[in-house]
Amino acid sequence: MFEKIPLSGVSNTEWLRLRKSGIGGSDAGAICGVNPYSSAMKVFRDKTSDVVEELDNEAVRIGHDLEGYVAQRFTEATGLKVRKSNFMYRSVEHPFMIADVDRLVVGEDAGLECKTASAYNADKWKDGNVPLHYMMQCYHYMAVTGKRAWYIAAVVLGSGFTYQKLEWDDGLIARLIEMEEGFWNSYVAKGTIPPPDGSRACDEVLEQYFRKGSDLGGPTMLSRIDGLQSWIIDHKDELPPQPLFRFARKLLQESRNPECVKFALAILELLDTSDDKVRELITALALSDEFTLFCSYVIRGWEDGGQVLFRLAKQVHGWGRVFLVAVLEGNSPEVREWLLWEGWKNSILSS
Repeated sequence: MFEKIPLSGVSNTEWLRLRKSGIGGSDAGAICGVNPYSSAMKVFRDKTSDVVEELDNEAVRIGHDLEGYVAQRFTEATGLKVRKSNFMYRSVEHPFMIADVDRLVVGEDAGLECKTASAYNADKWKDGNVPLHYMMQCYHYMAVTGKRAWYIAAVVLGSGFTYQKLEWDDGLIARLIEMEEGFWNSYVAKGTIPPPDGSRACDEVLEQYFRKGSDLGGPTMLSRIDGLQSWIIDHKDELPPQPLFRFARKLLQESRNPECVKFALAILELLDTSDDKVRELITALALSDEFTLFCSYVIRGWEDGGQVLFRLAKQVHGWGRVFLVAVLEGNSPEVREWLLWEGWKNSILSS
């Protein structure tokens, strides 16, 4: 069972706000972890953010403008007539699930999803294949509307036309509903950000989140580190260390946002960072006043952490030295002598 939400006369902005009220078909693949262009974290941000983003890039415009053409090609290829719905559908049993469908098939208990693809992605549609995240989109629509089949048709620009029919699958749809319900109740409803998955889409969300926080004077990683680490510790059984390590390392190497780098360092503090390349990167970052404090939290867990921190303390002169002097342990004559004669010298505090 579903309720129908009329879309006639609804502006694009109002339509986008409606999409925030539930999980749509295009969100399903990301939540299942099979969409290479999105992630659960990105869906979470979209559903919980007050910002309504009206995308108007060339790919979006081509897809919108050619939707009718794809539907026409489908009718020519199959002899099946299709019609627009002009409604958004919401599951009564699972109200967090919504569907905004391209077309309904006339005279058959089925719908139609229309896609356009570039010639660069032609191989993903070859030999009757359908990208997995698009399949999840179609099964999501079946779950919401109760229809027993869903067609997906695609025009591969400059290459050709293809379509496939997906049939109702009890097990798959039950599992999809379970995953979407878990995502909605565990993250969106509670306002709790999902764990990172190492995808570029996830990185982009973190970049935007912390960049926005920094621009507004918060949130910064310094105020969030305890909460983040407590959450990771509480969910350690659900977070395999290797994927988490790869995600943090990737963020450390590629992010251009200081707060995201600190985010990665806060994660790495809880993990094994004996990898030589990671050690080298953290040691280099520690020379920047911006990151010295966060790097010191990681370094102090190394077997030779005390020695590394001492070497760094002698190389930095600003806030980095202030931070390191505070954490250095004077358990050797050399360190004690340096702290007495040189450690107090810095470019921040006057003598």
